[in-house]
Amino acid sequence: MRPSASITRPVPQGTPEQHDAPAPHDPYDGSYLATRLLLAEGHAVVAVRGEIDPLTADLFGQQLDAAFAQVPRIVVDLREVTFMDSSGVRVLVQSFRDRDLDPTALVLRAPSPFIQRLLSITGLDKIFTIETDAPSPNGAMA
Repeated sequence: MRPSASITRPVPQGTPEQHDAPAPHDPYDGSYLATRLLLAEGHAVVAVRGEIDPLTADLFGQQLDAAFAQVPRIVVDLREVTFMDSSGVRVLVQSFRDRDLDPTALVLRAPSPFIQRLLSITGLDKIFTIETDAPSPNGAMA
């Protein structure tokens, strides 16, 4: 796989830009989200790091949409997601619905125990395809 995009964005400031490290942001919001899109034949891996909350959910959704604009199947690597609330769940569910509820179109990889519990509580662990023992994606964020 080859990396095709990487976005790191302090929230809520400005437009998405590429950075090697998070830029300074409001110390009271604490939100940070980085994604990396890795393209392969017929699918993509969206590696996600940070928090998916009301301040970052739209960016997360935009990244999923950008991936689906290029390929019919994506794997969302959640191993470096430290927090996700209902706004992140909403983005995943909407993206799943936009793909006509196809369980092979949107796959969740390596959710942390916290994210796995969230998926279990909401019943989404029965709906989404979840890969638990997958290797780190090529080009994973350091």
